[in-house]
Amino acid sequence: MTAVRRKQLVRQLYERGMAGESTTELREGFTADYQAKAAGVSFPPGPEAFAMWARLWREAVPDLSVVVDELLADGDIVASSVTYTGTHASAFMGVAATGRRFSVSGVDLHRFRDQTLAESEFADTIPRMLLTVGALVHAPTSSSQWT
Repeated sequence: MTAVRRKQLVRQLYERGMAGESTTELREGFTADYQAKAAGVSFPPGPEAFAMWARLWREAVPDLSVVVDELLADGDIVASSVTYTGTHASAFMGVAATGRRFSVSGVDLHRFRDQTLAESEFADTIPRMLLTVGALVHAPTSSSQWT
């Protein structure tokens, strides 16, 4: 699989999968033991893991918009810069709805094996979103902490 094709698959996952469209025809692009990794959540391995990731977001953020800002491929890795925008309208990972709008960007990594997607690491969009809507707060720091 070429770098261009790997990037196309990752783009389709965000643009179609996160939008709630069926990704059934994309299932062949996943390994049988595909893993979706994200802070604070785990999914069983397999092609359905990405759909579970997308459903987690769409259930809490029904007006979710996901924009792929940039894709870079190197070897078996595709890095994606992605912006998530929407309204925190329902409970998300145990956090009650805040009704607040957010727009957060993050960089995710996707690893391919034997021409298929084996792993996605969704780096930091969950904590960024929860911080933005006020569900998490930054821990106070003092300058003396770093001296």
